[in-house]
Amino acid sequence: MRDNFSALAELGAAVYGVSGDYVYSHHEWAKALGLPFVLLSDHDHRVAAAYDSYDAARGMNRRTIYLVDTSGSVAYVDPAYKVNDPAAFERLRSAVAAAR
Repeated sequence: MRDNFSALAELGAAVYGVSGDYVYSHHEWAKALGLPFVLLSDHDHRVAAAYDSYDAARGMNRRTIYLVDTSGSVAYVDPAYKVNDPAAFERLRSAVAAAR
């Protein structure tokens, strides 16, 4: 996401990462990796559970992409986003462009 961030930003997308880690670890991770987007903490996994993206067996949030359009509706979901898969990113980029 970091390496392709500009392609989404050019389309007017606001990108947020949500993770079950603590705020402090997010700060350090974002700084170390130079992340150009905000990381939000979901340490109690309530957000992930509400979006059916919590893996109770592993005790962690799944890597899921949600595109929320300007009306607040979920316009696209990738329940198993692969960060190193160009096709996964292209599907997301196309969905963002279509939601404009």
